[in-house]
Parts: sequence; structure tokens; C-alpha cells
Amino acid sequence: ATPARLGHRGLRAELRDYDQPGVEAFMWQAVGSGFGDDVVLLRNVGGRYLRANGRYIRWNAGVSVDNSFSSMMYWVVEPIPAREDMPALPAPPPNPPYGYLLGVIYPEPERLIRFVRALNDGHYPEDPEDGGWQQFWFRGRSAFRLRDDLGFLVGAGVYYPNIAMCVRAGRHGRLTPLVVDLPDGGYGETLEIVVFLADTPAYNDLRHPDVNAE
Repeated sequence: ATPARLGHRGLRAELRDYDQPGVEAFMWQAVGSGFGDDVVLLRNVGGRYLRANGRYIRWNAGVSVDNSFSSMMYWVVEPIPAREDMPALPAPPPNPPYGYLLGVIYPEPERLIRFVRALNDGHYPEDPEDGGWQQFWFRGRSAFRLRDDLGFLVGAGVYYPNIAMCVRAGRHGRLTPLVVDLPDGGYGETLEIVVFLADTPAYNDLRHPDVNAE
């Protein structure tokens, strides 16, 4: 029930981890808009709709929640096909000239990475004493470099696609394969990643989004 930030209509929308299975306010329902099967409205438990902002002020883009109907509430569904093999991760960015100096003046975002190595069947322990979650600080956005760091930490080696990374948004969140670079920003942000070793049944059962499809 918090008002949206300046320049946005309606109430504030937040992206939260899904840690409480019974909280319906985190759930959204796609309903028909009357403009075709691929155009929907996203309605929350309070009867309000997810709204885009920034039609006229591009630098003030963002989402909010409102019950005043508008065409800014139309969302187009674009299905992304699944693929059985993992797509190639984006190449790491090259080191620019005077990279150390630039890194001091314009430091890359630093995130806390919590990670756990999945068992062969896909299950993973929660308690660190049982081989569960560990953590380290990671600087930058490169998924390629993050995979190398995680491969080393779980004892799978580096410089070879022998692990798959899945992001977990909260204890009850569904695992999502990480196949793109991390978003901009992220200072102090925490990511939870489940690591699957190659050639295990759990790894072979993963289905990755075909982000390289034309």
C-alpha cells in the first residue's frame, strides 16, 4: 500500500524472494485483455494490475500497481523455447587498457553469492555443516567468470562448461538456469545459486531457455 515513486502512477511494486509459501500477495494471475491470446493483464491478489511507466519520460521507466485501467497495463507474452543442451554463456568482457586504474575509479558492482552444490539427483542440503550453502563476494556481471569461480569452489575445475548454474529466488522459489550476464547495479545484492555438476542425472534433466534463438 506504499505510493509509487515520483513519476509513477499507483502503488509501489517490489521484486521479492519467495520465502513464504502461503503469501498470496506475491502471486500474479494472467488474464485475457481482449486484444489477442498473446496480450494479457497481470492481476494481483488485491485486484490491482501491473502497470508500466515511462511512455513519455523514457528515463523514468519502471512498474507500479494500479486499479485505474490503462493501455500501459497490456503485456505481450513471448514464449522462449526450451533446449536440452546449455547455450553458450556470453564471453567475458575484455580487459580495457589501464584496467586497474579504471577499476578503481569506476568499480564494478559487488554481490554476495550464496551457493550450494546439488547432489546427483538434484537435491541439495540447506545446512552448511552438511555441505550446504556457502558464500563469497563476486565483482562484475560476467556469468562466464562467475561459472569459473563456482566451478573452482565446488571442485569441478575451471575454463570448461562442466557445471550449470541455477538461480533460486528464495527458499520456495523455482530454480531458473542462469545463461545471461547479471543485471547492472547490484551493490550489496545477494544471489542464491544451485550448482549442478555435468554428467549427473540432475544436470541432464535441466532444460535451458533458448536465448540464442533468432
